[in-house]
Amino acid sequence: MTSLRNTRRYALVVLILGVFLLLPGNASLTAGASDSQSGLQDEAGVFTSDEQAEIDRAIQDVEQSGAPTIVYLRLFDTEEDRAVRDAQELMEEQSIESSPDARDGFVMFFNLDPDDPNRGEFGVVAGEAHFGDGALPQSRLNRIRNEMQDYLADDRMAEGIVHGLEMAADYLEQGPPEPSAFESFLEQVATGPLSLLNVLAVGFAGIVAVFGLRTWRDRPQARNVIQEETITPPGNLHPSIAGALADGSIQQHHIEAMLIELADAGAIGIEPDPNHDKKVTVRILDRDQASGPAEEALMQALSDNATGDLLDQDALRSAQSSWSDVQDFIRMHLEELGWFDRDASSRQVPLILGGVLAFVLGLVALLPIFVVEEGWALVGGGALLLVGLTLFVMGLGFPRTSVEGERQAVPWRGYREGLKSAARQGYGAIDLDEAFPYIVAFGLVPQYQQHLEQSSEAGYVPRWMAVSGDQTEYFAGAWFIYWTAFHTSVNYSASASSGSVPGGAATGSGGAGGRF
Repeated sequence: MTSLRNTRRYALVVLILGVFLLLPGNASLTAGASDSQSGLQDEAGVFTSDEQAEIDRAIQDVEQSGAPTIVYLRLFDTEEDRAVRDAQELMEEQSIESSPDARDGFVMFFNLDPDDPNRGEFGVVAGEAHFGDGALPQSRLNRIRNEMQDYLADDRMAEGIVHGLEMAADYLEQGPPEPSAFESFLEQVATGPLSLLNVLAVGFAGIVAVFGLRTWRDRPQARNVIQEETITPPGNLHPSIAGALADGSIQQHHIEAMLIELADAGAIGIEPDPNHDKKVTVRILDRDQASGPAEEALMQALSDNATGDLLDQDALRSAQSSWSDVQDFIRMHLEELGWFDRDASSRQVPLILGGVLAFVLGLVALLPIFVVEEGWALVGGGALLLVGLTLFVMGLGFPRTSVEGERQAVPWRGYREGLKSAARQGYGAIDLDEAFPYIVAFGLVPQYQQHLEQSSEAGYVPRWMAVSGDQTEYFAGAWFIYWTAFHTSVNYSASASSGSVPGGAATGSGGAGGRF
């Protein structure tokens, strides 16, 4: 009897367990677990049961067309456009793909405003198998996004999602779009290392390179003149003129050297800014001390931007808009001396234009890489880009000096080389009062940073910065700080997160998104 009772008890337990496993609630949990990787996940709770049914039907159509699909909505307020990235991360986390490494999923992701669920942002993402050359390239994802936005903007979210899903299913049924006539043309002319495009690009690059080399070779040069390195100025040329000769062109640091000469002559004074610590002002002291058209034009530019007779650092930056006039006067003076060639631009401009043309054609030659994924286009396109950039730089650096100008420039270039060598030595290697304007005129300030800091710590103050005894005492031990403020103002120029998705279902995916 005891054995019979135990048997009945075991049978009852088995029966209860069987009934429990067959209950609808447990069936739905099992189904929910199996469906967690696809379907509608409405955490925001914005849809009615009928709308959910319509969306589920549309999701099934997309899945039957070959793309495991999930539509995910949540209440999450964000100002940044992150829905596409969120969709890719969801695709990765939930492995939205038909099999490992299939990468054939499709995801719609919505971040909805908690205060107004009819507004927010969304992203539409297709796995790598359907993106790129597949049935859902970027152009089609953009169309899906654009048409959905019209519905979403009219507060017809469910309709917009269904419409987007139907478009995706139709595209998947159609397969990849037919290549355009342009794409077919590129495939014909750009396929392989010896493609027509590569042959033409490399040939043109070679022609342009020969032209550039001949032009550069024929530039004015001084023959039979020895450049001797020295730390003593080889003459008494104005630093701006010496710098322009050595560079073969007129640069902004030549104007800075002219400012230092004006300060040394007492035409202007460099003073601490009483309103800002570690800033300087420039005071106009005596315009009559300016010598020559270039210095007079520079003094006029300072006067036009001064408040009274004072320029703060912002005004000093503004004055630079007129410095092209100063550069013109330097150029005309050098042309009058016969040291600059009046026709130099006739050789400089073709180099610049040829470089620009080759560079633009190089960009065009690279189109097959992005349009038809033909990597061999890099051969011709890369050759054109390299030649174009080289010619452009050669054109900018083409010397304006005449043959006589080159002869006059040789000793000053020797002085420039000597100052470069002295820069590697400590304070005391050269007479800074004598050399400083030339250091600036030759563009050597970066090489002299440590040298100048050491001189400041040693108590040195340039004679052109201290126009009175009080200023000498004020600048002592700290002049480098104020020099840096002055230098950066004179050479002022205005300059103007993306996440990664780990390898897996979202690798190689692409998407489109927007706000509504």
